[in-house]
Amino acid sequence: MIKKIVIAKRKEKINEEDAWVNNRRSLENSVTQTIDPEDPKSLNQENEKKVAKRRLTLDISEDFHRLIKASCAKKGVTMSEEVERLLTKHFKDSEKT
Repeated sequence: MIKKIVIAKRKEKINEEDAWVNNRRSLENSVTQTIDPEDPKSLNQENEKKVAKRRLTLDISEDFHRLIKASCAKKGVTMSEEVERLLTKHFKDSEKT
């Protein structure tokens, strides 16, 4: 008697880099949204449509980081939301001049 063993074919493994690139492409094709710089809640992810985003890295002191983090926690917003709100307000104001 011959016993036949069936081995399932492995699912194709997608490496992390390819998955990241594919995800970025799908975000680039998404709809953009107008952000109110005076309303930090307008940046909350529940209210946010998919917006193509780019990463911004800043080098700041630990004390300054703690100050920003504490201020954002009191307001109930993330640091990213607060920094985006401030930058949006700054650059909208600079367009007027």
